[in-house]
Amino acid sequence: MESDTILTTGVSPGEFKLYKCKNNLWDSATPVIVGGHHLANLFVGQFLFDDQPFDRELFRKQAEKYGFDMEAYLAALDEVPRWNHDQVTKS
Repeated sequence: MESDTILTTGVSPGEFKLYKCKNNLWDSATPVIVGGHHLANLFVGQFLFDDQPFDRELFRKQAEKYGFDMEAYLAALDEVPRWNHDQVTKS
């Protein structure tokens, strides 16, 4: 119910802003500039970094707290992309 528009403020062309969501997954945003005009923003999200510790128990507790179907939630978590920093921040 919250907006990630905060990701779009203060980001220079060619740069990316990273944001860890409350669900413990990551989002990234970069401005789309055409002819010197800021026309849009490109968002890439919900992913994990492959070099950070993965706490499956944290996600299990999230599923329990919010009443999610545990098996389906953890199965979906197994499908979340795991990227390195270069994959996320290189234009």
